[in-house]
Amino acid sequence: MDYQGQRLAELIFHWIICSFGAVGWVYGYIQQDFTFCFYAWLAGVVISVVLCVPDWPFYNRHPIKWLESVPDRRPKQQQGAKKDEASKNNAD
Repeated sequence: MDYQGQRLAELIFHWIICSFGAVGWVYGYIQQDFTFCFYAWLAGVVISVVLCVPDWPFYNRHPIKWLESVPDRRPKQQQGAKKDEASKNNAD
């Protein structure tokens, strides 16, 4: 998931949770029953988890371009000597 996809997932999550919670609160207020508010919020959580947790392809529309790896500039003898030192230190 790229950065724009993370932002989109966060926006979708917040809008779903807030809208389902608000509708559930209004309906629960009219019916004078708190369980409607809770069930509406729970339905919003389930829908937002299904939409936001998996890495859906529409979250990857702007892939990150990574830098090319930098080649190692040390001479090969120096690399081998460092590996020998590291193995000696680990053996102690």
